[in-house]
Amino acid sequence: MLNELFISNPLPMFILAKDDLSILEANNAAISSYEFNRTELLERSLHDIDLNFASFYQEFKIFTANSNEKVTRTHRKKNGLLVDVTFVISHITFHEKICLLMTVTDSKDIKLVYEKEVRTTLSREVKKEYDFRTLADNAPSIIQRINRDLDYTYINRTFEKIFKKSVSELIGKNVIDINKHNRDLPLFLETANKVFNEGTTETITISIPTPDQTRHFLSVLAPEYDENGIIESIIVISNDITAIKIAEKEVRKKEAELIRSNQRFKLAAKATKSAIWDYDFKTQVLYWGDGFYSQFGYTQGYIESRFDFWESHIHPAEKDKVTQSLDAFIELGSKELWREEYRFKRSDGKFVSVVDKGYIIFDENKKAMRMVGSMEDITEQKRRQKKIIKEELDKQKLVAQAVVGAQEKERAEIGKELHDNINQILSTAKLFLEVAKVNEQERMMLIKKSADHIHHAINEIRSISRSLVPPSIGDLGLSESINDLVSNIKMSGKINAIFNAEKDLDAQIPENQQLMLFRIVQEQVNNVMRHAEAKNLAVVFSKEDNYFQLQITDDGKGFSKENIKKGVGLSNIISRAEIFNGTVQIDSSPGEGCTLVVTIPLNN
Repeated sequence: MLNELFISNPLPMFILAKDDLSILEANNAAISSYEFNRTELLERSLHDIDLNFASFYQEFKIFTANSNEKVTRTHRKKNGLLVDVTFVISHITFHEKICLLMTVTDSKDIKLVYEKEVRTTLSREVKKEYDFRTLADNAPSIIQRINRDLDYTYINRTFEKIFKKSVSELIGKNVIDINKHNRDLPLFLETANKVFNEGTTETITISIPTPDQTRHFLSVLAPEYDENGIIESIIVISNDITAIKIAEKEVRKKEAELIRSNQRFKLAAKATKSAIWDYDFKTQVLYWGDGFYSQFGYTQGYIESRFDFWESHIHPAEKDKVTQSLDAFIELGSKELWREEYRFKRSDGKFVSVVDKGYIIFDENKKAMRMVGSMEDITEQKRRQKKIIKEELDKQKLVAQAVVGAQEKERAEIGKELHDNINQILSTAKLFLEVAKVNEQERMMLIKKSADHIHHAINEIRSISRSLVPPSIGDLGLSESINDLVSNIKMSGKINAIFNAEKDLDAQIPENQQLMLFRIVQEQVNNVMRHAEAKNLAVVFSKEDNYFQLQITDDGKGFSKENIKKGVGLSNIISRAEIFNGTVQIDSSPGEGCTLVVTIPLNN
């Protein structure tokens, strides 16, 4: 007859044939847990209840009687339900044969099993102490017996493995002495006292420090009766639930972090004007922040919190492009930012331009869990961009017109010079030569005068060429070219001119800007020479931290600021400066001369 402790043990237990692992016997807990009746179980083997048994068979067969190691597997119940279990294998003599004893624990059901079964099992008289110790020593749980004096009378071998202490050192020792530093000792003593006095079976969770870490145990305290029905001791069965406690703590931590994250998300959604959204792939619920309702005119609670609502409000011409882009992004599993621009329908039926951005949150299996993003109405922004572009185009047109005007002016000036001056000089030279052909007496004098006129024409052409393309800019630089221009003005005797600039100025100004500044100096000097009736002219270059400045000052008759007309000359100066983000300022009044200031930022 099988030992009653095996039959009534609260943990599922099987006795297996060592050769083919067929089930020879199963206790009541195994029959109840796996939902087979006893006859059905005895017709089966471990192959019928262990998932992927084939890959495990060889390893299973080599277990020794002293291994007592925990093994985690997946078992299949009668109804097809798969459960993760932990079991311990040991050898046992059954019907005079060496067989395998398999003790199974299921962390999800253990507490219920203990509370339901342990009292009945352990309150009965243990007929044979040897059988009790054989089963207890091979159990995965810690089993202890404590007498009324709270002394340990029995501790199984599992205790030694977990706590790294010899059982022989503890037998006969008092619970209080051994555990006096344990903070859960008062709870244990109170529970033990209740079991002794009331005969109830109690379940508690206690924490006990071990050499490697603090472990947590689910302990069942059940009364043990003598032959007279008097409680003489308590059986304590403790199951290590440290992993469960750690997992629960981690879950609580993640839940708290998720709550805080959701709170931060909702606060951010309220604080920003953007339409914050959050899509849950599992529930397919699309949450919209307050910014969505304020931007697009919808009323909270009156729109569907579904993906279909968003999709149906995309402009038909762009719907396929946007949804295909999003599907491809999700399929790719990218950790980058998804971004699309499209038109979205407001509550009043009008479509507005939006920019939509989203980021996918994956679970530990790299499966898309949530997608969080923001949608912003950029209609006004795009309108401003178009306006700026138009203004830039208009500005470029004005610059082009000013340049063309300046070119036309220069051509007109060149034509006037050629027609009114050089043409007349050459015509006179030709006339002298014609007369010299027939007048032998005056021939040499006429040829000499013709040569003088031709030389004068050459000088005039050189002067015009110099004003158009100054050869000294590329060879000498801006400072020397302006200095050459000022020297020619002084040689004319019409006006006294001076030029002043820093020595290293040319090195900081690109060549194209040097030519632009030289043209500005030319333009303003010509204006002064023709209209100002000035006696003195000063051209000064200076440099500050992030810009350089050209200042041209004369002491001429000046003019009123209200009468400034942006003629071709002034427009040309302003247009040249604006090409390099420069500004032009004019300071003048009647009788006080004029000052022209051109400021150009560095690093243009």
